[in-house]
Amino acid sequence: MDKTDSVEHIGVVSEISNDSVTIVFQSQSACASCHANGFCTSNDVKQREVTVKNSDSMYTLGEQVRVKLSASKGLRAVLLSYFIPFVILILVLLLGNKHIKSEPKLAGIALASVILWYCILYLFRNSIEKKFVANINKL
Repeated sequence: MDKTDSVEHIGVVSEISNDSVTIVFQSQSACASCHANGFCTSNDVKQREVTVKNSDSMYTLGEQVRVKLSASKGLRAVLLSYFIPFVILILVLLLGNKHIKSEPKLAGIALASVILWYCILYLFRNSIEKKFVANINKL
């Protein structure tokens, strides 16, 4: 896989179980890696944790690893979690505007439709999770 079609992060193994490995890595915004970040107050460095299913027990605690996910899977995640709910919200507002005259009621229905989408995602989280498999490589 080329670097152009995958997203990679370097992290540290923090937990190992029978079938998964938990990796902690630093997520930085562009500002955090800027040379002037010591003078700026907008530093944005967050610690992220990801659990990867893995049948191999060849990793040790504290070991540095590379976590890789294909860019197309990242795009699919953005589609499911942001784009589709936005489209649902807009469609409900536009179509409901003709039939529902009360704006607060329409806003509540639109919000409920987005909440329903997230509930559906939650119900199917196990099957969705199987499609988002990250790879771990030793450094």
